[in-house]
Amino acid sequence: MKNYLKNIKKIDFTLKFILFFEKIKQIDLKSFKTIIVIYSLIFSIFLFLSIPGLYNYKNYHEKIKKETYSSFKLKLDNITEVKYRFVPKPHILIEEANLNFDKGTNNNFAKLKNIKIYISIMDLYRKDKISIKELNVNKGNFYFKKNTISYFKEHLDKSIIKPIKITNSNFFYLSKNDEVANIVPIKELKYFIDYKIKEKNLKIKGKLFDVSFNYIWKKNYNNPNIVESSIDLVNPNINLSNKTVKNFENNINEGLLKMIFLNNKLNINYKNIKNKISFLTDKNNLDTNYKIKLNGNIALNPFYFNTNVSLSNIDFYSLVDKFLPYLYNYRDSIHSNINGISSFTLLNTKNKLLENILMSFKFANQKMLIDKFNIKIKKIGNLTISDLGYLDKEDEVYVKSKIVFNILDSKQFYYRFQVPKKNRINLKQINFDLEKNLDKKVYYISNIKINSYEKDLENETSDIFDETEIFNIQTLKKLINDYLASINQG
Repeated sequence: MKNYLKNIKKIDFTLKFILFFEKIKQIDLKSFKTIIVIYSLIFSIFLFLSIPGLYNYKNYHEKIKKETYSSFKLKLDNITEVKYRFVPKPHILIEEANLNFDKGTNNNFAKLKNIKIYISIMDLYRKDKISIKELNVNKGNFYFKKNTISYFKEHLDKSIIKPIKITNSNFFYLSKNDEVANIVPIKELKYFIDYKIKEKNLKIKGKLFDVSFNYIWKKNYNNPNIVESSIDLVNPNINLSNKTVKNFENNINEGLLKMIFLNNKLNINYKNIKNKISFLTDKNNLDTNYKIKLNGNIALNPFYFNTNVSLSNIDFYSLVDKFLPYLYNYRDSIHSNINGISSFTLLNTKNKLLENILMSFKFANQKMLIDKFNIKIKKIGNLTISDLGYLDKEDEVYVKSKIVFNILDSKQFYYRFQVPKKNRINLKQINFDLEKNLDKKVYYISNIKINSYEKDLENETSDIFDETEIFNIQTLKKLINDYLASINQG
């Protein structure tokens, strides 16, 4: 029965619409009366929209301040000139003003121009009240200090607001001395509440450290202790999604962070207590192809991190080809606020010769330095890499380093590299320089020394091999055999 009545209503509405359309077609648009009516209607609408532009808006300053604070929990100060515009839709245009969280004097965090406050035009005719619908800022400058960020977090967590939109603006982070420490260009920011589903949203598109990002934050008021957020970084392509559960009684935040990078997935459990964050890889990590473990801690005041990453089933050569150019691009351009140590352990690499690799990077003084770089060779010994640097030669970039190869089992070494018995010596250590072309899979070995730490060994050094190209394991075997042969012949 209900469906029947619904169908009747739909048919009735359709018939009325058709009849109305037929009447419109019957009107003679060429008649003088029709033209007069149309022009009169257009003129009346234009007049209705434009009359508020004749008002003196100096009298509205206090009303605008009051309604802005009521609608957005933000305070406008030092308003200069206010104008009315009705294109593309009725709004008040404020030429200049400062913005603050109303937490005391001298707390302005934004100097804005051409602020658009969208209103109901009927309120201007009543003159007793202004009802604000939305606030728009274009090409604004926002200045954030430590206390400003705290105020914004409080605003984000507690304030009930109307929509705010910011476009083509800059967020400046200031140091204690009010110096600009970082600039974040913002292409678009939307800050609003979806009242249908009772959810507060913050959406940002911008750049951080010259990397484009999309950030989303949301909290549903049906579960106010749960906050969800995500950020997508472009080049390198990294996705982070986070779900935090707040314990208001103990002031502890616990959550699950999901990361996707280099086609790998990683889930991390973390706990935030005061100014320290500790984290550990979730036991139910989603990634089964690449076993990744991450643990460590981050101190927020002052900012410092100590992290340990363990990777399994990683192709070492592929990783080197990707990592070395990245290190070259950012070697001297690390942000001054980034300080800490990150250690990486590569286990069971897809290589018949390598067993595991340990790398440790130190971030300090706007530089990223290699603190440790050790490679364990299966059943033979280990390599220690130091003095990593870059060279420009013939319009190409090379990475260079010094290598110390400690031999723990010389028999396995000779077996692996197929060295005949006549060329074998009491081998304990090999020192050499290594270079690699960043754009080619070619290595260059030079300055080879055998057992350089033993002064009483004959044929301690040999300089006949100035620089040799290594393309694969076969060319490496040949180099080793030729070098040991030259020592025995000497």
